[in-house]
Amino acid sequence: MSAASFRSEINEIPHRFSKLLFDVEKLKKPEKIASAYHIASGERILGYIRSTVPLFTLTVDGTVITDRAIYIHPSHDDWAASNRFPFDEICKYFVYMDDEKSNVYMSDIRSKSIIRGCTLFGRNTGGIELMQFVKAMQAILLSHYTWAQEQQQTAVAELLTAARASIKTGRVSQELSVLLNTIEPSSPQYLAVKLVQAEDVYRSCDADAYHRFMENTTAEARAAIMQQKNSFEKALQADLSNIHLNFETGYLTEAYTNLSASPYRTDTATLLFAYICVRLDKKVDYTSVCRQVKSDDVKLALEAFCACYYNTRMLTVYEAIEANQPLRPEWLNWTDSMGLTPLHYAIILKKNSLVDNLLDSQVWDDACPFQKENSASRVYDYNVLASIVGFPGQINLIKKTSKAVASQIRSLRAIEKQLTIQRKKLDFQNATRLTLQRAIYNASHATTPNQYEQEEKIENARVKLENLNEAIEYTKEKLADLESSLDEVSAEIEDLIGTVRAEADQTADDIKNSGDAFVRYLYRLFTDADMLCHVLSHSEEGCRLYSYNGFIFASPADVSIDLSFRIADLTHGSTYQREANKEHGEQRYSSSKGRQHSQQASSERSTEHTRKKKSDEPIQRPYGKNWFSPQAHSDMKVLTKEYHRLAKQYHPDVCEHSRSQEIFQEILTERAEILEHMAQ
Repeated sequence: MSAASFRSEINEIPHRFSKLLFDVEKLKKPEKIASAYHIASGERILGYIRSTVPLFTLTVDGTVITDRAIYIHPSHDDWAASNRFPFDEICKYFVYMDDEKSNVYMSDIRSKSIIRGCTLFGRNTGGIELMQFVKAMQAILLSHYTWAQEQQQTAVAELLTAARASIKTGRVSQELSVLLNTIEPSSPQYLAVKLVQAEDVYRSCDADAYHRFMENTTAEARAAIMQQKNSFEKALQADLSNIHLNFETGYLTEAYTNLSASPYRTDTATLLFAYICVRLDKKVDYTSVCRQVKSDDVKLALEAFCACYYNTRMLTVYEAIEANQPLRPEWLNWTDSMGLTPLHYAIILKKNSLVDNLLDSQVWDDACPFQKENSASRVYDYNVLASIVGFPGQINLIKKTSKAVASQIRSLRAIEKQLTIQRKKLDFQNATRLTLQRAIYNASHATTPNQYEQEEKIENARVKLENLNEAIEYTKEKLADLESSLDEVSAEIEDLIGTVRAEADQTADDIKNSGDAFVRYLYRLFTDADMLCHVLSHSEEGCRLYSYNGFIFASPADVSIDLSFRIADLTHGSTYQREANKEHGEQRYSSSKGRQHSQQASSERSTEHTRKKKSDEPIQRPYGKNWFSPQAHSDMKVLTKEYHRLAKQYHPDVCEHSRSQEIFQEILTERAEILEHMAQ
């Protein structure tokens, strides 16, 4: 590969250094230095740099250059894997400093070594000169030897490959960016490096930063970049629209911020912004930017991307739940194209512990993707799903997801807190009464020269005792009221849980026999986890996009649904519409559990229970914005009395108003807040 000694090449470098010295004849006991640095036998010391610490001798710290390698002191075992850097491998590395005080680094894409330490104060002259020496040595070796050129070409090729891979789903890392900046304009790979750096800046979607980059590069590189700009756009669009690529959140946030701040967006930038909004779950921004898209085909492609991307992304969540792996916080707010959440998946897979953890982690509102007035919306109810799949933890699920039950539980906790406070108060009052009784007894039997003063003390104590007895009776009454309220709320909770469960069971039965094609489809997914996994893993180019109640969802072509659909084209949208085959025999998907057949009811039934016709007359709260009077906010008896009156009027079982459930929920929430305030 190379000559045994590189003394002649070293001599080609002008020795115009102040810290890097080549007067080795002045060194005392060079054999001691060779021993301290573990210099290989046969190598000859040609130069050295003393330690940055003035009192240290070269044997204690420093840098030594031989005719074959650079040596750092072995005491710096945390600087590099070895203290020897041979010249016949030096062209594999990139040498640089962060600033004029920093360490001198010799790195490739796999390792980062320090060949000279930093200075605490002032300029690191020794480090700067060592870096200049290494770069000069590399240049000489590259001009003399093919093996040196091959080393550098391989190192730069690996660096470019790593940089291109990183910009595929994000930005070039700081470490790789530093290495790219070490490539000199004289290098054959300089243009390739500039193209990668330009594409990296372009992908940030920061027009000003891209303009500054172009201004600061050479004319030749600038011309090459301008020829490739169109390919930058196409590559970024292709990557953002690739449902199988997972982008770094930091990159997406940066690009979103830059595009949001742009006063004018081109058609290409508008499309990129739409993809980024989807990936960041910026649904409001996505809806807004879609209105700016002019091409119908592009709009169709975006619809296809959303549906397929949401399903593909949720496959990761499904697999983690199935494997009992922890879920990332950002996953909890994801849904698939059908609107199913991680909590839906956990219930379907009957992961009791995970369901409990999810319920404790956040509030889980219904994820219905269309108008909740539609009767099919109840299919998204977590408690209905629990009834469909026979989830064993349904009681706890009801307590955490039913707003009415949750409000009652809040009331129960507040009453329990008040009971604790009042019981402690009663204990203190009883102890105080016992102290007063003993004081009166002792004073009555005590002999004192001032009888009048003694009788006055006894009388005062008896008055205090009488007042205390009244306070004790009042506390007992309050305790009795609280205990009565506790029993009442506990009974209401049990009744509510029973009611919610019965309604969920009835709705589950209605869904099972529903004539609604979409409802039947979700029922199949709920009862066949393998089919759900199949849908998530095969929602890609060529799958079917169905429309239901204003939202689009994706399903593989081998899963038939009795709805109109179009074929997903993630690049150009879709140009044709096809009516769903009404023949149930068209379904080709079969899970390991056997093919699922939807059961068509002989007469179509609604998924909601039959109710009396509701009125839509406006409801007036009795106390302005409140359902309860000011007195009820401080008096338990008044609160209980008013609650009973409101329940008789607005409970959904007796109230015929169309908003009866919402109204009664407001009443329960306000009562819970009053009780919590009382317990403070």
